Amino acid sequence: MIQGCARGRAVAIKQFNVVYDSDIRMKDQYNITKFFYLCASFPDAKTEDSVVSNQDIKDLHEEQPQTVSNAQKKCSRFEIENEIINMLQSILQFDKKILCQAELLYIGDAHAHLDILFEQLNCAKQSIGIYLQHNHRIYNTGFEMKYIVQAYFIPRHFNEEDWRETYSKYLEHPAIYGKCGLHPLFADHYNLSMELNLRRCLSHKKVKAVGEIGLDYYNASAPSKDIQIEAFHNQVLLAREKNLPLIIYSRSSFIDIMKILCKELPVDYQIAWRNFEYENAELNMLNSKFNSVFMTCSPHIFNNLRMKQIIQATKISSILPESVCPNLTVRECPNVWRTHPVFVAPVYNFIAELYGLSIEETSKQLVNNIQRFFNLS
Repeated sequence: MIQGCARGRAVAIKQFNVVYDSDIRMKDQYNITKFFYLCASFPDAKTEDSVVSNQDIKDLHEEQPQTVSNAQKKCSRFEIENEIINMLQSILQFDKKILCQAELLYIGDAHAHLDILFEQLNCAKQSIGIYLQHNHRIYNTGFEMKYIVQAYFIPRHFNEEDWRETYSKYLEHPAIYGKCGLHPLFADHYNLSMELNLRRCLSHKKVKAVGEIGLDYYNASAPSKDIQIEAFHNQVLLAREKNLPLIIYSRSSFIDIMKILCKELPVDYQIAWRNFEYENAELNMLNSKFNSVFMTCSPHIFNNLRMKQIIQATKISSILPESVCPNLTVRECPNVWRTHPVFVAPVYNFIAELYGLSIEETSKQLVNNIQRFFNLS
């Protein structure tokens, strides 16, 4: 479990539901997204200790689709930490009696990008322990991060040397677990060598799921459908062989996803669907074919009505909370642009209000969901 404050930094990439006026604009956005995932930070980005100016952001993305939240003001690290702490204490509404009894509220995060966060903090090689030492104030406010699931999904994650020297070391911390799967944006990297690397990573005792994997037919410049389908199909078979749950990513590809899942998996196979943006008919079809389906819930729900409606139609016992750090900001912290796993807190608050539960009851249920899906101790 983690106790340890989140440090606010600028130039965090946010993913929005953008309507593009041409395929060229969509291709530009795809290339930005793919470059970001591959390299973790943009070239020549000016990153001071705690802030980046509006002009820096403008220069960096002058002729690109808007994917960067503009700074409201320059803040010191201490001010940013206080903003995050105030958000947590307000949202989680800690019971003073619990705190006096030295008991802690447990929360978990089912999807984090710690490597990208560390890159953006200019500390790419740091350990989880060092990260917590530098960011301790936030995790000492009356709760513990019991679980953080790191997403390994891009080619460099599975490179043998990078895995051994950097990425697998995250899993040495008792609260950190992993999930591995080649994202469809990188399906053209799937070959025998990649599969062998994936198998090696999946053999780690703390890698608990295959994903996120799937099909992305929305991005105009994504690999071809045939290439994506082959990579997805092979990874579904790999998950079944390893008896690991699946995390699905799907954009404009529901039927092709379902064809493969229904062909290869039994009805009781555990599946988590990230950012489900289809209609109720598709949701009903999914639940009719599989009886152990989880839906993820991230800060996306605060600006995506369809995702919010899907969560409202989902049993609380089938919801996995996600921060998607450092990519998604929250309105409660307008001066923080690089978020941390603790930013899953607004999701817990949303679920508590949706189901009319206390934050303690909600926390217990959602942490239990993470435990069950990922088979954690």
